[in-house]
Amino acid sequence: AKQGAKALSFDPQDFLVDVFYHFDKSGKRKEMLREDISFCNETIRKVLKHVSTRWLSMSRTLERVLEIWDGLCCYFLTHYDDDTDARERRLVNIFKEPIYNLYVLFSHAIIPRFDTFNILLQREDPMIHRLQPAMMKLYQELLGCLMKPSVIMEYKDDLLAIDVTAEDLQKSNADLFIGFSASQMIKKQDLEGSYEVGRFRAEVRGFYQKALVYIKQKFPLKDSVLKAVVVFDPENRVKSNFSMIETLLEKFPDVIPENRIDELFMEFMLYQTCTDLPTFSPQEDRIDKLWHQVSQLTELATGQQQFRLLSQLAKYALILPHSNAFCESIFSMVRKHTTE
Repeated sequence: AKQGAKALSFDPQDFLVDVFYHFDKSGKRKEMLREDISFCNETIRKVLKHVSTRWLSMSRTLERVLEIWDGLCCYFLTHYDDDTDARERRLVNIFKEPIYNLYVLFSHAIIPRFDTFNILLQREDPMIHRLQPAMMKLYQELLGCLMKPSVIMEYKDDLLAIDVTAEDLQKSNADLFIGFSASQMIKKQDLEGSYEVGRFRAEVRGFYQKALVYIKQKFPLKDSVLKAVVVFDPENRVKSNFSMIETLLEKFPDVIPENRIDELFMEFMLYQTCTDLPTFSPQEDRIDKLWHQVSQLTELATGQQQFRLLSQLAKYALILPHSNAFCESIFSMVRKHTTE
């Protein structure tokens, strides 16, 4: 999302920081804003702080700004002084021009697409089995915002083969996803056809192109291990195949003895069709706990573990980290304790 935002002439992060710090230390300004919000018949709400190192805060802070947009416009256009500082001049210019409202509305509409993926990266329980599908889901969603549906369907078996920079494969300006609220604003204020809206749509196109190119270059979308580890998600067991297990055996060559691979293969086939697996809810249950339960399943006749080898391989695969968010949080805690 940050890469995509480089294509925009409006930086939502800088804007949110400016708005917050304009009011942060001044009780007088806060009171004047409350009066203007009330005058515009909006619910009085405090301005929220966006933390640049916490991207998840952006969606909420953008929403709050939009909730009191009219009050903010009234405040900055009414109390503007020629002697104000650079920050206030920037804000006055933004609230004076309707086009900047479009940028805020677009940002508010598109950021949640990234938030969903970001939340997965910050989870503490094992998510390695969901990482590759989540990356592809984000990539496909952004493709849908930019590319023609016919192109996506033509390449549905290999979305990464689509040239996202080819404008003849992209949607027209009118069909680009900019968010329902932004589209409604253009219609209600009869802005379609103006130079500003044309530039806005061109920058939105650039946003999608930059974001998609970055994901394609930087994300491990073709990683064989990430593709294989989805086999341990019960939702994918039927459409999985033993080649995925073989890929993981290459990654963990010492986990399963070579003379027991055939036994592992039989366990895998049983896993694909077993009706006695523990119930599993991806939203509520941990995948590592599920596989611990699977490892406890026994055969009625012999009392031996049904999935001894498969569960052992699963436990090794699921300890792979799905992000470095946990490490980053530790560094943040250390810095906070030692320097702040």
